Amino acid sequence: MKVKFRQIAIFDTQTVYSFLKKKPSELPDFCSNWVINALEKGVDAFVLRDSLRDETFFQTSLSTIIYTKPQDLAIMCNHSAQTLFAGTHGVHYKRENSRMISLSEGYAGISAHSTDGCKNAERNGFDYVFISPVFPTKSHPGEASLGLEKLSKICASVNIPVFALGGITEKTIPACLAAGAHGTASISLYMLD
Repeated sequence: MKVKFRQIAIFDTQTVYSFLKKKPSELPDFCSNWVINALEKGVDAFVLRDSLRDETFFQTSLSTIIYTKPQDLAIMCNHSAQTLFAGTHGVHYKRENSRMISLSEGYAGISAHSTDGCKNAERNGFDYVFISPVFPTKSHPGEASLGLEKLSKICASVNIPVFALGGITEKTIPACLAAGAHGTASISLYMLD
């Protein structure tokens, strides 16, 4: 599928669970406000990542995000089932997985951390790839980041849309696009204060 979106907000269930200080009853309001905040910052697609692996928390998040977001904005899920959920537009796979949904069913994206990972994504028929970390992140302190020069080389080496992830801020989005990224993805940029 042709990827039209450029700015992806990632809703990570473990991050949100920690942020809510273990008060899941606040989740629906949090999700709605998160979507509104992300839309105000220019987001045109969403990825719901189920790192918490709590099915109730995931399903509540998913239904609230689907209900709150505009109909024409894509939502992909990164869930252990690696399947298309009702009301979503695709699946975002963990790295080194195979595409399991057909081209007609929806978007299939995957995460990578190297040029080889991005080339494998292209070879395996994925519609887009996340490359990370582009910049240093609070969630992975001390982990080596790719930087803009490496991002540029990676983007030039593949023919599928590459989304820069890791340490993305409003100030670094233009630099990522100038380096050849199709778009950006972030968790922290869209978190509520």
